[in-house]
Amino acid sequence: MLVNLEIIEEYASGDVDTMKEIIRLFVDNTPPTLDLLGEAISVWAWEDVVRHAHKLKSSYGIVMIGNSLDLIQGIEQAGRQQRDKEQIVADFTEVRRMYTEATKEFDAFMANGA
Repeated sequence: MLVNLEIIEEYASGDVDTMKEIIRLFVDNTPPTLDLLGEAISVWAWEDVVRHAHKLKSSYGIVMIGNSLDLIQGIEQAGRQQRDKEQIVADFTEVRRMYTEATKEFDAFMANGA
């Protein structure tokens, strides 16, 4: 499993409905920021790369998906230094892949409730 539901459970104080709400908000609100980050990366708009990566960190700090948080922090740091373009692209691709896989785990949790 990519998703660490224990972290979400901790934030939700064990309440399944609150866990579902956290997941719903993450699933609804993350794709637009991922899209903006991808667009910024595609044209190397460094300030936007940093801004969008930074915005994603808070969400990924609660909804732990594999090592996505580490990758996003790396993108932010490399963006600040305007370096490692190939690594940024590779890390972003992996974050996107993990997000897609995680949505399957979220769907299963939402359907089963626990």
